[in-house]
Parts: sequence; structure tokens; C-alpha cells
Amino acid sequence: AVNGVEVSPSAGRANAPSVINDGNGNYIYCFRLEVATQPSVIKAQKLSSSGVIQWGAEGTIISNANPGDAYNPMIVLGDNGSGIVSWYDFGRSFSGSNIYASKVLANGTLAGGPVGTYVTTSTGNWNSNTTWIGGVIPPAGSVVTVRHNVTVTVNASCYSLTVEPAAGSVTVKTGVTLLIEH
Repeated sequence: AVNGVEVSPSAGRANAPSVINDGNGNYIYCFRLEVATQPSVIKAQKLSSSGVIQWGAEGTIISNANPGDAYNPMIVLGDNGSGIVSWYDFGRSFSGSNIYASKVLANGTLAGGPVGTYVTTSTGNWNSNTTWIGGVIPPAGSVVTVRHNVTVTVNASCYSLTVEPAAGSVTVKTGVTLLIEH
């Protein structure tokens, strides 16, 4: 397309892109997303060879650890159309930076265990991307931490849920189910 295809339509400032060919004619991009007053997030997005986004408008969160400040993500080809993303993070260690890595599968989920970790950034609706750090609604199989008041208005599920009682709460509307798998 003239002027390219937008890989990162999320609010915030995307930088430090890295890209691989997944061996199947598609391309997996990873990048750092900075949003004011939040830890930086590492995200990934797959585009088909014709430039069509494959992992939803917001892509996949690779890391949104809090505390944390992730930098310089790099991706290399894994097996079966997957990618291995590595980055360094200053926020999780008092002794300097540490290096982390995650495998993102061909379908956009993370390998091994829960899909990913999701933390609230503000009070709001569970099904609103503005409620979550990184702007992605927690998918089934995710680890969720609620630090604000969240209302569940449509059926949702997660692998585990932690509510920080000093600051957060979860209200499930009548007739709606929040399934916690673990």
C-alpha cells in the first residue's frame, strides 16, 4: 500500500521494530509500545504476504510486566511458524537489567501455560481495551491482575484472577459469567 501498512494501531508510541518471515509467507513483527504513565509493553503482530493483519487489530502482548520497562525487542524464527522474542527489562530487578524471552506461536498465543499476563490501567469495563495495560482485552487462558474497579458485562474467562483489594474490585453483572479456570 502507498505509505505502508499500519502494524501498530494502538494508542501510544511504537518503536524498536523487528521482523521475521515465518517460513510460511507471512511476517511477524515485534515492537515496544510506550503509553504515558504505564510500563512499556512488548507486542507482536503477524501480517500475511499481502499485508493483512492476522492477530486482531491490537496484536499480541508479549510482555506487560509491572513493574517493568521493556526495551529493544528482537525476534528470531522458531519452529512451525513461531517466533522467539527477546528483550531486556530494567524494572523487575534491583541489580540492573535482565533479559527475557517468550515464544509466540503461529496463531498469536504464547507457548506454555497461560496466554499472557493482563493488568488493569484504569477503572472500566472488562471488555474495553482502555481498561487494560497495552490496550488488549484479556483472552481466555490469561493471568489477570485487577488494580482498579472493573465491571464484567459480557461472558469472559481467564486462567487466574488476582484482585488487589486495596485498590481493585470486580463486579459481574446479573446473567453474565466470569469463568476462572485455575
